[in-house]
Amino acid sequence: MEGTRAPGVLRRVAPLTLGHGAVDLTQGAIPAVLPYLVARHGLGYVEAGMVGVATTVASSIVQPFFGLAADSGRRTWLLWGGALASAGGLALSGVLPSVGLVLAALFVSGLGIAAFHPEGARAARALVAERPAAGMSLFSVGGNIGVALGPLLAGVALATWGLEGTVATALPALALVPVVWWATRHLPAPAARAEGAVDRTGDRPR
Repeated sequence: MEGTRAPGVLRRVAPLTLGHGAVDLTQGAIPAVLPYLVARHGLGYVEAGMVGVATTVASSIVQPFFGLAADSGRRTWLLWGGALASAGGLALSGVLPSVGLVLAALFVSGLGIAAFHPEGARAARALVAERPAAGMSLFSVGGNIGVALGPLLAGVALATWGLEGTVATALPALALVPVVWWATRHLPAPAARAEGAVDRTGDRPR
């Protein structure tokens, strides 16, 4: 069937792959932004470390909770909402006037990153249910490319416009919000197990 060939899989997963790349680009940009934050706000070692903690805690430690939400029902809003939060938080981090507000913006950006990934993985699998491994591979490639390009794009933007270049760095994720929404607007909810059902496929009498 045409849908099982690689071009068909790529076509269906491409919007999510691009969205994944744009969201992870915001995460990859943080190391390039940090020296500019240190210079503008006079951050010490502890405060600079808190910037990394804010993004890491938000993007990693809370991610399982978004995974539970994604499994409990149709949560495609986590995709476009996560992309919007990750980009918006990064953009604001370069223009806000105080360290506290910058940390809050980066925490929101990290939450957006955490929100996108579990639902993104589920959506990639649902879009190509007959080729889940291929779909997940293409989805993952987008994130890896985004992390790699983040420091490069942020470095160019910051060198050109100073710390306000965070706004330009966030533009790819902002631009892909409607694309991700359109691609996933008709995704079905996760299949629910019947109440009390037990999987006995590995424990049948011979």
